[in-house]
Amino acid sequence: MFFEHAAPVNVAPVVYEPFRNVDGHLVDSVRGIDDSNGIKCGCGSKHVFRTRASLKTHFGSQQHKTWIASRNAAATQNPHVEMDDLHKEIEEWKNTASEYLQRVTRLENEKLALVTKIAARDKQIKLLTEYINMASSEEHTSETISSIDM
Repeated sequence: MFFEHAAPVNVAPVVYEPFRNVDGHLVDSVRGIDDSNGIKCGCGSKHVFRTRASLKTHFGSQQHKTWIASRNAAATQNPHVEMDDLHKEIEEWKNTASEYLQRVTRLENEKLALVTKIAARDKQIKLLTEYINMASSEEHTSETISSIDM
């Protein structure tokens, strides 16, 4: 199998973050969230939600409500705390993006190596097929000549 040495690609679940409404308060919404790889909530829950509906149900949990309330209170009391959190989150996303780019580069290199290997095998197959056809043709020609000589 050509892909036996390829490392599996593990895609991490999306980390859910609430959005800010026009008043600057954090509110929950599942709109636009891709749940194909699961969703982790930023509130600290260890659960990976497999659907937006299950995440939406989670929004009613005490842990999640407390998290939203504390972030809203912190933002109201000290907006710089929220900005620091956002800067940290941006750095985390930059690191995640960098890791994914490195994986993509590695996978593209593996793909190139496999394409090269397949091309070399295709060339071998073509040469062997030509050799077999030529040998088969010579054998057939020898049989024809032998039958004429009789």
